[in-house]
Amino acid sequence: MRRGVGPATYRRHGPPANPRRAFSPGNIRSVRPQFEERGDEFPSNCRQNLRPEVAPPFHPSPPNFIIELRPGLGGFKKIDVDELLATCKLMPEKVTVLSSGPIAATLFFRQWVDTLETMVYLWELRLEGKHLFTPKLIRNIIMPSDEDELRSRLQTTFGNHIRAILEGEEVKKWQNELQHLSDEIAKVQGLLRKPNKIAAHEKLTSEKKGLLCDRDLISKRLKEFKSSMSCILNYLEGKHSQQCYDEEIEVFRFNGDFDWSRIYHLIRRECRRLKDGLPLYAFRREILHQIHTQQQIGDQGHVQK
Repeated sequence: MRRGVGPATYRRHGPPANPRRAFSPGNIRSVRPQFEERGDEFPSNCRQNLRPEVAPPFHPSPPNFIIELRPGLGGFKKIDVDELLATCKLMPEKVTVLSSGPIAATLFFRQWVDTLETMVYLWELRLEGKHLFTPKLIRNIIMPSDEDELRSRLQTTFGNHIRAILEGEEVKKWQNELQHLSDEIAKVQGLLRKPNKIAAHEKLTSEKKGLLCDRDLISKRLKEFKSSMSCILNYLEGKHSQQCYDEEIEVFRFNGDFDWSRIYHLIRRECRRLKDGLPLYAFRREILHQIHTQQQIGDQGHVQK
């Protein structure tokens, strides 16, 4: 008990105040109530000095399917790519168009149904000659049923295109020419049955010979073209085609799964050869047969030695 403070005073005023807390300036605000209120915001088992967790960076998932448009050897123009994509009924989720290089454009898809329809549509336009880009499919999700569905759709697309070619204008043109030559031959034969001078007879005979050669050449050319188209068509339909073989001579060789780009170029090559009317095309099988025969003779001579 302090000096000067009697028992009566102690009882009347209570114990003396702590000297360290006796003075508090009026312009000083106490912060204790603020911390007391904020303390309720944290769980009792959580340290208040922990930093908040930072969310990991967002990385978008890769597309399930990609279609690349690959140009031919002649290159391409960006405007051609833009015009082609403008005609597509189903737009991809993302498109990247380039101005040069081995890939003209890249189309990104998530849904298989959109990818399938776009692939078939691009090949339909390619077969019709409306663009020069080869669509190449890249799968990040591989499902056998998807591959079977695409194969079936393209088999039908290519098969219908070949049938349309066999009934098309180019074939009809050569058939009409063949009929015209046959009519001319019949006229000449009718003139030869009549009495003619020697010079006139020789002229008509020479004319008939030339007409027969032209008719046989066109006939062989048409036969070779139809045979090659039937060979490709039977391959698409899974049939063994005798049109592809002639006395063990293989005109076309197909191995493995369908290579749509190669099939397309085979069709275009045969159409171009029919249109050009080169004599060698009419005698292709005969030439291949001669080559095959010479190879067999060479192999036999090598074995005998």
